[in-house]
Amino acid sequence: MIARRFLEAPVLVATDSFKGTLSAERVAAAVARGLRDGGRRAVELPVADGGEGTMEVLLRTLGGERRRVTVSDPLGRPVRASYGLVDGGETAIVEMAQASGLGLVAEGERDAWAASTRGTGELIVAAVEAGARTVVVAVGGSAT
Repeated sequence: MIARRFLEAPVLVATDSFKGTLSAERVAAAVARGLRDGGRRAVELPVADGGEGTMEVLLRTLGGERRRVTVSDPLGRPVRASYGLVDGGETAIVEMAQASGLGLVAEGERDAWAASTRGTGELIVAAVEAGARTVVVAVGGSAT
């Protein structure tokens, strides 16, 4: 009886990203699809630990908009990165991995001593210039 109720209950799929390969949303969707193909109900709840995907999870949960700007990558090269605005633009969400993330640097170029988080600072400046009065910075996934 208990086993039957367990098998009828939906499965909560709370996944993080697979570093450098799949976003939390794509991982959750793939796991949920497998469960559904096997006849189970699944509820997707992508999560993040402060690194890659944190801004997306927060924007989806809180509502808001994504803004794209050109900033410096960890080695000083131009890269397109995003920040989020919530609370009518009063609060910005900046994810360090967007501008200063390890995934932006090829394996052969990785050198924590040469890398910089300047691009994260540039994202913060862009968010403040857009009108944000509060900036929340997710600091995981850095190349430094």
